[in-house]
Amino acid sequence: MSLPRAFGAGARGIGARAPADPPAETYTVALDPGTLRAGAAVYRGQRLVWAYLSKEHPGKLLDRAYVAAFDVADRLLAECPFPLFSQKNTKIYAELPRVIMRGGSRTPGDPDSILALVLLVGAFSTRLVDRGFSTAENIRPADWKTQVEKKAMTARIESCLAPCEIAVLESFRGVRNKKIDHNVLDAVGVGMKPLKRIPIAGTPIQMWQKKDSDFK
Repeated sequence: MSLPRAFGAGARGIGARAPADPPAETYTVALDPGTLRAGAAVYRGQRLVWAYLSKEHPGKLLDRAYVAAFDVADRLLAECPFPLFSQKNTKIYAELPRVIMRGGSRTPGDPDSILALVLLVGAFSTRLVDRGFSTAENIRPADWKTQVEKKAMTARIESCLAPCEIAVLESFRGVRNKKIDHNVLDAVGVGMKPLKRIPIAGTPIQMWQKKDSDFK
């Protein structure tokens, strides 16, 4: 897969004195764990520049979690170039497994699935920590989805992406049946949260929509 031009090195600034390096680029990595697949997204500054959907593997639930975690982490490390994408300027975020309400008490709907998602996030984070990155910070679903219904939130996320960002999603392995996989869109949403790009309920969606020119 060819990488977006967004990963290209910036030009050196020219001043009255010695040339100065530009400010270090910042990167945001986001992971959405799933019981079958995991989605990931990378932002350079505010712009989405990379996304991936792990392969679906046969086997037991916990085994699939480990395989998906290593698949995403290894692909991320292989396809995001160094040293631009480095340990010092990268923040990693992962969605915490969802815990649902039943009978007035807060209990997991499926303990095995919850465990698998926790293992996936832990294995992914460990893989990156072994390469010098910081441990992933957890984001709860309600923190970025708020109370908006899932399908509506997915539509809002897509509508806020610039054409160049949509092109990133459409060019990789996360498109199935001509639709962008929900795990990938959730990863995009997880990454939007710390970047303050999540559309706030009650505000016009136009306020959050990006254009390609916004990233130049």
